[in-house]
Amino acid sequence: MPISEHPDYSPITLNRFEKIPARHQYLHFFIKGKYDLNKKMSAVGQENCFISKVTVAELKYGVENSKSIEPMRIIVEAFVTKFSIIPIFSSLDTYAKEKARLRKTGQLIDDFDILIGATAVTNDMVMV
Repeated sequence: MPISEHPDYSPITLNRFEKIPARHQYLHFFIKGKYDLNKKMSAVGQENCFISKVTVAELKYGVENSKSIEPMRIIVEAFVTKFSIIPIFSSLDTYAKEKARLRKTGQLIDDFDILIGATAVTNDMVMV
């Protein structure tokens, strides 16, 4: 099933679902204290907040690419510890099918974005 046809595929708010994988944009919200992210995470319970291994890799790349490597490393580590890390292996078939479907329709999307979405679908989660 294409991700766009998944029954949970829609814009959502953080407090509406039990299991929620986070995207790397939330690091920015976490650092800036925007959108009451900590409050929303507390409302759903930290045990219900997840992050993909791919997102962790993107965050670590961001650290190494920043002007302030050590301070950013501390911030990223503090952020990542708020989540359970989701493995990606079980999502690879979904990723491959979705990437092929998107390519055939001319929709070129970053591999990491497809893999993160496929991980959410495979694990019956809604990506926010």
